[in-house]
Amino acid sequence: MKKIFKVDLDIKRSASTLIGAVQYDKNTSVLSVILTDGGRLVEIPDGYKVELIFRRPDKRILKIEGEIVKGERGQLLNFVLKSTALAVFGVADLEVRVFNAFDILTTGRFALEIRESLLSGQVIDNEESDYTTPKGFTLEEVVKALNFEPIMDDVIRKIVLGGI
Repeated sequence: MKKIFKVDLDIKRSASTLIGAVQYDKNTSVLSVILTDGGRLVEIPDGYKVELIFRRPDKRILKIEGEIVKGERGQLLNFVLKSTALAVFGVADLEVRVFNAFDILTTGRFALEIRESLLSGQVIDNEESDYTTPKGFTLEEVVKALNFEPIMDDVIRKIVLGGI
């Protein structure tokens, strides 16, 4: 079960905003990009890799490795958005990089609107009036489920090294 966002992206021009990603979704949102140059399909030669440069609304930048697959209209560049990419709601700026050991091509930018999850605020259990966390889950289980472990490791490292 996936939400696939289809993007026709010109390598020289920026594109409009996509709407539909939801904060905290995990491994179910896929950007499927077709590269064009003035309306003509761009073929990526063998030996090249693709990555999505993803600047979240909080300005943190992620590199997301992509996969090149054959589609009906040509090559599709598929990027699976994990929970770290969708952890912050707002508008994310994105661009695609196509590269090998000698060349790098960066496309125009496009944006992805990440809407706030209803679960980002206080949650009250249907059975209990003052319930605020998922019943039966420890903090460690929530951190692991939301894939916040790398972030927590960074925070702990800064505390230990006196950076906070």
